[in-house]
Amino acid sequence: MNRRDDDTAITHPFLRSGRSDVLGHRGASHDRPPGNTMAAFRRLVEVGADHIETDVQASADGKVVIFHDETLDDTTTGTGRIGEHSWERLSTLRYCVDGVPTDDGLVLLDDALAEFPGCCFNIDVKTDATVGPAVEVLRAHDASARVCVAAFGWRRQRRLRRALGSGWCTAFSKIEIVTVRVSAWLRLPVPAWGDVVQLPPSKNGVSVVDARLVDACHRRDVAVHVWTINDPVEMARLRALGVDAIITDRPDLAV
Repeated sequence: MNRRDDDTAITHPFLRSGRSDVLGHRGASHDRPPGNTMAAFRRLVEVGADHIETDVQASADGKVVIFHDETLDDTTTGTGRIGEHSWERLSTLRYCVDGVPTDDGLVLLDDALAEFPGCCFNIDVKTDATVGPAVEVLRAHDASARVCVAAFGWRRQRRLRRALGSGWCTAFSKIEIVTVRVSAWLRLPVPAWGDVVQLPPSKNGVSVVDARLVDACHRRDVAVHVWTINDPVEMARLRALGVDAIITDRPDLAV
């Protein structure tokens, strides 16, 4: 987290630039399935949003590829993992919808950052091998003001924070989010390890996001983002709780 000399928090630009209250899950993935394509990102911009939630993995030759799933099998014309193929091979693949190939291919993070200079990117680093290459791309684009870096794994997120250094927005890892939830329940101060917690509204039928959690985070200048919300009624309920943003397949509805 960025701090002034007197140790009071400064909200990171990612969390206050543009439509920071709406993050398009893989872009506008409902309108341009399965998302994480240039078409999905362009559609997000068309509907008035400018924050893209996305995922990255490293290819065998160290290119940072935007891709969510563990393997290519279910959503593309390829098989295996991203890390098992060179970018030359991956660039020939096409996304599939209901088993039918589309015109949309895989995208490099480098190209997406260049194509959408007015957009902010929330980037989930999916594998340990992606940490170094992702840091290189982000630094090459001088993207600290428009990127939030996320990782579910605590060790991976710690590596990212150390490699990027100060001035970068980071999300809490999974175990850090658990600590935040417990701290809120016990009315203890939320640890300010990062800038934003991103979590579902409930887990296994138990409410996760409530007014107590939101208030506890805000007292520590930690933002709260909730995923993946596509129902307008639920969007309104979460807004009323004071959450800072929703992550949604339907940025058109959220906007």
